[in-house]
Amino acid sequence: GLRLQTVEMLGGCRDGQTLLQKQIILRVLPEKVAEEIRTCLYEGRGDDIHVYREEEQPTPPFYPASWERLVFQLRERKYPAALVDLPCPVESHITFDRVSTFKSSDVAQILVVYENEAARDRAEQDARPRKDTEPFQGHTSGLTPPTANVVRRRFAAARSKLHGIKPSEVASVEQTLLPFFENAAAQSRAA
Repeated sequence: GLRLQTVEMLGGCRDGQTLLQKQIILRVLPEKVAEEIRTCLYEGRGDDIHVYREEEQPTPPFYPASWERLVFQLRERKYPAALVDLPCPVESHITFDRVSTFKSSDVAQILVVYENEAARDRAEQDARPRKDTEPFQGHTSGLTPPTANVVRRRFAAARSKLHGIKPSEVASVEQTLLPFFENAAAQSRAA
């Protein structure tokens, strides 16, 4: 995958020297598009790259925050993309002298660019739960080959213990308990 990192100045800093780094992991599946993105970035033409939401965001029957359908535009060409949650946050490090590294952020999502709509639909279908008792998977693999399908392999035993508990039942219980928690929070603020 191709890693895209943008840096911009923080507004309102007293010293004017503080930098805010925005980092995103960008996985571009069509290799020809990845090469074109590299060329744009090396030539300083980052303005040729745009990411935006699709016109109509369908509300899927699973957790919508885990999979967001986007459009990745490189110059005039548009590609289907998805912003998905990683199985776990990934630490990002930066170096100024190529000797010492410093943790700069935790990245929890990945932007995946697909060659066509059918490829994105297949990936989205693979991320959906296979049974009603399974949660939405998001991006089921990590960033490296050893973490391929890590979610399914790592949590298989835990899932078997939860057999029979449906996500819809859990959501119902959460909705029932939410007013109690809000009331308790309001009372603690008033006291």
